[in-house]
Amino acid sequence: MHTVRGEATAAWSLVDGTTRLSVGVPVGATAEVHVPAAARSSVTARDGAVFVRSDRGFIVYEVPHGGWEFVARDDG
Repeated sequence: MHTVRGEATAAWSLVDGTTRLSVGVPVGATAEVHVPAAARSSVTARDGAVFVRSDRGFIVYEVPHGGWEFVARDDG
């Protein structure tokens, strides 16, 4: 997706109850990433991703520019 700051990307996969979400944020931008998960403890995110809130089936993080990967396990 093209933005005023450059190209933003997102891709996801769901395998055996584990969701992998990859996000690319253009230089000069920040992004709010909504990871599908029931609980924050189910989500793995690298350092630099800041937890913002839980929101109806999503765990929300804010991230600066760069490449990001989130992994959410189905603990149910």
